[in-house]
This record gives sequence, structure tokens and C-alpha cells, in this order.
Amino acid sequence: MNPEEFEALEARVEARAYKMWTDAGEPAGGPDQFKDEARELVAIEEVDPPTIDPKEAARPVVEEASVQGNLGEFPTMRDQGEEETFPDKDRKSVEDSVEARGAGKPKSRRD
Repeated sequence: MNPEEFEALEARVEARAYKMWTDAGEPAGGPDQFKDEARELVAIEEVDPPTIDPKEAARPVVEEASVQGNLGEFPTMRDQGEEETFPDKDRKSVEDSVEARGAGKPKSRRD
């Protein structure tokens, strides 16, 4: 807002405040006590109301199916670290060494 527009706005606000003051019976304190309310009223009167089509606003919002998959539970502190975030290069060799030691096979009760 350039200075000329601001001065014109302030003049409209002061005129509105003066009118409100005279309509109120010119109470003590002068029109300055009505300035804030006058500023709000001038702004409401000068700003165009939003143009919303009521039928468009009443339509339900349909989300994509891909969004629905993202609505699961949020992880807790307990869930962190339970899954690998990167592949392990030596995973196969680790599994082979576990099986070679016999730790991967369940023991029978007779052993």
C-alpha cells in the first residue's frame, strides 16, 4: 500500500469513527475511541467476500487410494530398529555360519 492509499484509508476510517461518535451521542473521549472499530468496519465493507460455490464446498473430499496406505499406526520407540534400513552384504555368510554351528536347528528333547 503506497502512502496515498494509506492516507485515503485513514481518512475513511476517521470519517467513519466521527460518524459513529456522533451516532453514539458524542460521548466524552471524542471520535478517537471509535477508531479501532471503524477501521474494522471499513475493512469489512471494502474487502470482497470470498466467492465459494456452496455445492462445491459441500462435496466430500475424495483422496487417492495411495494415500490410504499411509494411514497406519505411527511407529513407537519400541518399533525403531526392528527392521533393516539397508541390505547386509554378508547376510548369507552369517546365516551359513549359524547353520554350520548347528545353532539354527532346534534341538530335540532326546539330545
